[in-house]
Amino acid sequence: MRKRTFQNQNLLYKYYRKFTNLQKRISLLMRTGEFYELSRDFQNRMIRRLKILYDRLLRLAGKQKLKWATAAMALMFSAFVAHAQFNEPVSLSGFMVNQFANPEFVDFDEDGDMDLIVGDEDGNLKYYMNEGGSFSVDTSSSNIFNGISISDDMAAPTFMDVDNDEDLDLVVGDHSGALNYFENIGTSFENRTGGDNPFNGIDVGAWADPGAADVDLDGDIDLIVWNGSGYLLFYENEAGVFSLTTGVDDPFDGLVFQYAPSLDFVDYDGDGDLDLFVGTYDADIYYLKNNAGNFDVQNGPSNPFNGLDLGWYIHPAVVDIDDDGDLDLAFGDYYGGHLRYMRNDADVFTEKRGTPNPLEKILVPFTAAPAFVDLDEDGDLDMAVGDMYGNVTLFDNTEEGFVPLLDAENPFDAVSVGGYAHPALADVDGDGDPDLVVGDDSGELRYFTNELGDFIELTGTNNPFDGFDGGDLSTPTFADLDGDGDMDLFVGSKYGASDYGKVSYLRNVSGDFQEQLSIDNPFDEIFTSGSIPYRVAPAFSDIDDDGDLDLFLGNKYGNVLMYLNDGGVFTAEEDDNPFFDYYYGLGLLTAPAFADVDEDGDEDLYVGTLNLYQGGNVHFVENTTDPVNSVKQVDSNADILSIYSYQKSIFIDTEDHLLERVELYSLSGEMVLSEALHYQGLYELNMESYQTGLYIVRAYSEGQATVKKVAIK
Repeated sequence: MRKRTFQNQNLLYKYYRKFTNLQKRISLLMRTGEFYELSRDFQNRMIRRLKILYDRLLRLAGKQKLKWATAAMALMFSAFVAHAQFNEPVSLSGFMVNQFANPEFVDFDEDGDMDLIVGDEDGNLKYYMNEGGSFSVDTSSSNIFNGISISDDMAAPTFMDVDNDEDLDLVVGDHSGALNYFENIGTSFENRTGGDNPFNGIDVGAWADPGAADVDLDGDIDLIVWNGSGYLLFYENEAGVFSLTTGVDDPFDGLVFQYAPSLDFVDYDGDGDLDLFVGTYDADIYYLKNNAGNFDVQNGPSNPFNGLDLGWYIHPAVVDIDDDGDLDLAFGDYYGGHLRYMRNDADVFTEKRGTPNPLEKILVPFTAAPAFVDLDEDGDLDMAVGDMYGNVTLFDNTEEGFVPLLDAENPFDAVSVGGYAHPALADVDGDGDPDLVVGDDSGELRYFTNELGDFIELTGTNNPFDGFDGGDLSTPTFADLDGDGDMDLFVGSKYGASDYGKVSYLRNVSGDFQEQLSIDNPFDEIFTSGSIPYRVAPAFSDIDDDGDLDLFLGNKYGNVLMYLNDGGVFTAEEDDNPFFDYYYGLGLLTAPAFADVDEDGDEDLYVGTLNLYQGGNVHFVENTTDPVNSVKQVDSNADILSIYSYQKSIFIDTEDHLLERVELYSLSGEMVLSEALHYQGLYELNMESYQTGLYIVRAYSEGQATVKKVAIK
């Protein structure tokens, strides 16, 4: 077979290819006039995406090597007067850290922007470098935080120059109530204990969370520690000796907050002294304004975070993340162990969850099972993700990456199936919109019909999958395996007394899903021996470009297994499996899905996993192989024909050429239509009888194929 190459890295070639593909797409739309028929918002999005790709290329290759791209950009902007602002999205959302994430911002590398250090429930620290507004974890051997871990858990870091040598030392509170001291010696942090630790002997009871500020305005840095009972303890710095201060000399005397608070000092009101923000167990963030050394609690609208419901165990950091001159909010919480970011726009704080990499920082509770569908009919694929608690969340595909729709904005907000939700979407009832089928831990298939965007559960005989029992932990997916033009259903599961994997096949016969048993199920022999333990999750893609769908299985151990389809017989392949290098590397309970989200003409792999400590992750494995014609070996993307779509039609403009054949494929690789022609001029293919969504069009002329992805709305 033709071996494919997959990679996760953002290489120069990746951006070069995406830039040229998008530039060609926009140029063609402009030539045909279709570009100017698009909404202004959609035009802005396309131009903005091109500008972002150009900026990334510029940083990687330099301006001299990009003269061709600069010229292309000039032509684009001369044909389109863009009104959008071209700003790189700030990426601070869903970092894969453990529960009780405790962030601390400091310009540690002294490059003029704020870097991020995160403590977690296991007592570890992670260092994220800020590079132009994008935060990435430092995994290099030169990372000065390598190896730092405290013996107790719940690491709560803060920085202060303890030894007056003009560098930042590290103080870490822990669950026992102690303070750990790490001296900065230039190339590493050295743990100082006993008499070498100026905080030795301090015991605040539990959940020590320290902060550093010159509270008494005497020119040195004092230490303030919250404890698990909600009290703030003030340790005054007297010539390097930190002494507990109480009574009238304690500016925080009498202040008590909810269990296990966390604190952050910052000059929020810009009056030259440090104010205090306190995160608590019950989702509140309190604002204590510093009035000449007295810290006064601000209530109602005087508190910028009043009324926000943020989760449990809030660990706030108030800092100008996007470098726009005002203070934003970053915070860790209990759920899923991720960091969240709320941007300050004219004193209105709005949560932002976009990421440059579409998938790598998406987290849901404990397990993630992705499925793709263009639910909002905007021409790109959105992502539905099931989690361990039985919920399904829709992630909207935007210029900032995949953004979760929360509460009432999530069309699946009312969907709850008990546990281990695994969604699949297809037009089950034949009314032209995608319906939702969800597998769960019991092995049932729950069916939600799409009624004008509202997903309503049908039960009993109204559920076309009622009575099906494939085992436990059902994992459905749709594919047209028999090539009859409708979507069949395949369900992975954990089955039998020995808990082995199984894939059931429910063939779609005019809307009636009939389970195929024994020799009628092409996957029966794969699982007869019980060689694959625990549950499996199937996905399909034509990996070898031979015109039929091959099988991929996620399993208990973090693998993605491959079975090639040869005339309906599925054979395990290991040597040619492009995902073999990811063996054991993606987490547990892998749930694969294939989709062309980056719109480069080939299907990439998306893998949901279980991670008990980091939340459910979705991993993106890019397909870097050039798309090929799966029917004839001809030159593709010749662009001698012009292809575009409008509403329910596909148009092919032959100009002076002869259109000899047109083929239509779904994104899963199934041939939907093949028609021989002898036509010159503007050919219209009516798509009224086809489902809405994305299709691949191959139009042949003079032995060459023009390939184009189109959206039918």
